[in-house]
This record gives sequence, C-alpha cells and structure tokens, in this order.
Amino acid sequence: QRRVHGEREKKGSSFPVMETDSDSKCAAVKVTGNEVSASTCDLQYVKGLARDEHARHCASARELSLIVFGDDCVKSMKKGWMLDGIVDLSHGNLVGFILYRKQESLKSLEIQKVAVCKSSRGQGIGRMLVKAVVQFAKAQPFAEVVSLSAYRDVVKFYSRLGFKSHEVEATSKDGLPDQSYMELCIKRRRKRK
Repeated sequence: QRRVHGEREKKGSSFPVMETDSDSKCAAVKVTGNEVSASTCDLQYVKGLARDEHARHCASARELSLIVFGDDCVKSMKKGWMLDGIVDLSHGNLVGFILYRKQESLKSLEIQKVAVCKSSRGQGIGRMLVKAVVQFAKAQPFAEVVSLSAYRDVVKFYSRLGFKSHEVEATSKDGLPDQSYMELCIKRRRKRK
C-alpha cells in the first residue's frame, strides 16, 4: 500500500487528514495520525503553495491555472487567500490545487478555484482537495459553511461531496456560463437574536 502524506502546519494547528471514498482510484482506506493509506498512488498534500519554499509547485499552479481557467489565479491572489496542492511523489509534480479563504464575517470558508491536471483527473484528486479544505473549515471556530460558485458542468461533482445548490445564480461579466452558488453546512447555524 502507498500513502497520501499530509504536512502539518505550524505547531499547535490541526492539519486536515484527508479521507476519500472507496470508489476513488486514489482511495484512502486507513487513517493513521498524519497519513492516509492509498491504493494506487503516492501523493502529498502541501499547505501554503504560495510560500517561498514551494516556489516550484507554485509555478506549476500558475501554469495549471492558465490552462484550466485562462488566468493566473496565483498572481491575482489577494491577501487572505490560501493555496494548497497535491504533489505526486512518484515524479514530484503538482497534480492539483485549491484556492480558498476564510470569511469570518459570513461564518464561511469560500473555495474559489479547484484545478486538477488533465492526466490526473478521475483519480480522486479534486475530491481530496475539497475534503481537506472542508476538514480545515470544521476546525475553524467561526465557520458554519463552506461556500463556492460552481459552473454547471461541475455542480454534480460538488453535490456528491454534500454541497447543496441554491437558486441564486451569477452570470459573469465576460459572458461565461451561469454558475450556481453552493454551500456545505459544517456546523448548525446559530439563530440570531
């Protein structure tokens, strides 16, 4: 068996341990401390790709962003955004990334972008990225939901992960297809007085 390795953030933090469904090619079958056993590949979850020590992977995230979204989401990252990724240890390359941020005033953690290399799609990489961020959100005292806007062709993907689509639809200014606002409730919302 091979392992999906997770890095811990600085002392005292609780890094999310990823657990995927058994139908995934990179399915995690056992969680032991910081490691998750996987069946078909050696992967490492890397937090903070925008930090200097991950410059090579950050450059790969930029390239992948240009291919998938047509823009460099790393270059346009604003303060407060976090960029994590998954690296395939067999060749040392980034195979996917996730861009997200805390929105404490909205009691939310917002996922902005998820991208997986074309050659690595269908192996559960996107699912692992989203689940890791959901676990991170659950550890945040303010967070009640994980939110995102999804293009119609990926709504089903997020629905399988428990996200619920809401009727609010956004149409981008540049004529891209409509998106659905989606949320995953991670804590019962407190009623406001």
